Amino acid sequence: MVKGVNKTIIEVNQTGSRYFERVLLFVSPAYGQADSGRLAAEADRLLRQLDRTHLRRPPLRLLAARRRKRRRLLLLGGALLLAVAALCGLAFLLF
Repeated sequence: MVKGVNKTIIEVNQTGSRYFERVLLFVSPAYGQADSGRLAAEADRLLRQLDRTHLRRPPLRLLAARRRKRRRLLLLGGALLLAVAALCGLAFLLF
């Protein structure tokens, strides 16, 4: 069954984000007949608000990569610390 729906949609093509190339905003039916300038201003305000909160967070794959890098550095530091301790113990025994 196909249903005909008349929706007002605002498409933003230049988001200013390197992650998202466009945004589709579906206007609430109560404001579908509102002034286009008012709707554009509200869309701009919403995108600025999202940019400050949600879009600044790095993607999950970058967070996982950072965790893996941090884990490798900790393991490398621990191995280096064990090697230095072994060398100090060996030097103590020899001298």
